[in-house]
Amino acid sequence: MKKVLLLMAVLFSTISIYAQDSTSKKTPEQRATMYVKELNKELSLSSDQSVKIQTIQLESIKKVDEIKSKDGDKKEIRKQVKSVNDGANEAIKTNLTAEQKQKFDTWLEQKKRKGKK
Repeated sequence: MKKVLLLMAVLFSTISIYAQDSTSKKTPEQRATMYVKELNKELSLSSDQSVKIQTIQLESIKKVDEIKSKDGDKKEIRKQVKSVNDGANEAIKTNLTAEQKQKFDTWLEQKKRKGKK
């Protein structure tokens, strides 16, 4: 019985390690696509909006990845990443209707609150 429990513990830890590793290996294109799919679910984007937002988000992700790949002061890196993300959010808003902008702002607030927990 102890061997079975030990085997199960090892199996579960291996699975959780693999799951964590696989999420970090997504390409910028995959991450941008996931972001647009999530936004589309929340905002009902048109196909034109989806394409434009995909481009904005892909560019933003690549910039953030480049910033994070550099060594340096973590506070400064966070500040630069926030600046890129804020710029991307503003660019996204220029492609949204007034109603979608309100939903987008609400969605961003929810994501912020989730991240702080």
